[in-house]
Amino acid sequence: MTPRSCAFTTALAPFQSMGLVSRVLRPFMRRETEVFATILRYADEIALTASALRDLIGSLIGDRDGKALEAYERLMEMEAKADFTRRKLSEEISRGGFFANLRELLLELVERMDKIADYSKDAGRLLYTSSSAGIDFSPLLKSEALQRLLHCQSQCIEALTKALRKIAEDRRITVEDVQEVEEWEEEADEQKDEAIRQLFEHKASMDPADFVLMREFVLLLDNVCDAAEDSSDVLLNLIAVTYG
Repeated sequence: MTPRSCAFTTALAPFQSMGLVSRVLRPFMRRETEVFATILRYADEIALTASALRDLIGSLIGDRDGKALEAYERLMEMEAKADFTRRKLSEEISRGGFFANLRELLLELVERMDKIADYSKDAGRLLYTSSSAGIDFSPLLKSEALQRLLHCQSQCIEALTKALRKIAEDRRITVEDVQEVEEWEEEADEQKDEAIRQLFEHKASMDPADFVLMREFVLLLDNVCDAAEDSSDVLLNLIAVTYG
């Protein structure tokens, strides 16, 4: 039983002899458990989507055309799968009965998490279509700043997933668990700024259209981290509702 459920059980202790507690609370607690378990599976699908984006980047760095197409198709497939889960999950939450304003927070969390997959897809599409058109992204992709940005992106999503897993497994989640996402996002911001600074250093020797596309690609990568942080902000509110 979660700490939140214990609090409600304590408050309703006088009614236990009447058997009201179990009859009233059990449907709510069961539904919350099921929803959090589904959200965790959804987080795993989102993480796989972002991972497919990094695989696409790796294949282009290695100049493996066949692998690039395979990675791109996998990215599109994973994003579509995550989007389907998001729609079903939103429908399930909308129909459910939850304590306090938990329903609204859960719906907001799912929508924020959806942006992680959306931005991953958008970044992958821009990269693959531009590379297929002959634009050479490899110097940018191989740069230390961009590689560090990708690492921060991975860690942002991993930290968010760890926090969600604690909730799904009925373990206590702390503010520090959620703040880890923010810390990685702040590091990602620094690497984004460095990557764009390096692009500006070479702007004079670049095709203007190429410069715009590469800058947009870097911003989309950073947007993935921003979406993870936005999701963690909702988790902070969930902590307040659950343990406050």
